[in-house]
Amino acid sequence: MDRKIRVLMVDDEEQFRATTRKILNRRGFDTILAGSGEEAIEKIRERPDVVILDVKMPGIDGHQTLNEIKKINADLPVIM
Repeated sequence: MDRKIRVLMVDDEEQFRATTRKILNRRGFDTILAGSGEEAIEKIRERPDVVILDVKMPGIDGHQTLNEIKKINADLPVIM
């Protein structure tokens, strides 16, 4: 059996995360959710294959989060 592509979805809007998760799961992706940049950095340990990252978030914004993600895994694809 093939392994599902694991997507880390980072957005501060709960409803958007929930809706996007449903869509991605229906299309066969394994979806990890994070509601902030800080949470996204923690969730990198779950080894996503790709990150979908909101730019405007309270606390650590998308650009700062991207910098931290790239320090952990420079090759991880990030869609902003």
